Amino acid sequence: MSSQYSEALKYSRDSSLIHDGQLLLMQSDYARLRTIQGACLWQLNRVDESLDQLLTDISRAGLPPDSKELAFCCLHIQSAYIMRGDYLLAKRYGLEAIVSARRTNSELYEAVALEDTGRLERFECRWAASEESLRAALAFLKKSSPIFRC
Repeated sequence: MSSQYSEALKYSRDSSLIHDGQLLLMQSDYARLRTIQGACLWQLNRVDESLDQLLTDISRAGLPPDSKELAFCCLHIQSAYIMRGDYLLAKRYGLEAIVSARRTNSELYEAVALEDTGRLERFECRWAASEESLRAALAFLKKSSPIFRC
């Protein structure tokens, strides 16, 4: 599995270099590509490098507030902080992802952020809050994805 993330990281970095001028004109695509690079890094257990990139992107890249790009980036920052074991910061970015996802009607991103937040609540033995987050995530997934319709 890690070889797939390594390949994806290499491909996305090569694409960034080859199409740098064009990507700068397409802010949304550029932000998504950079977030994918950061996501590959934390999944390759290069968490600090991932967080450096994602946090820099979120502050410098000019991600529009309350955008799908911001929600997507915050989801991966949340995941990287979970991998690092920093649950407080993970929860903070998860909440930011939920807010941006709600404001852009992105049910999938909201569901993923709620699912991760539910796990974080479970780590703290907050069973009711965990169940609430996970039920909300499942409801979104059942509504928006045929895979989860039973």
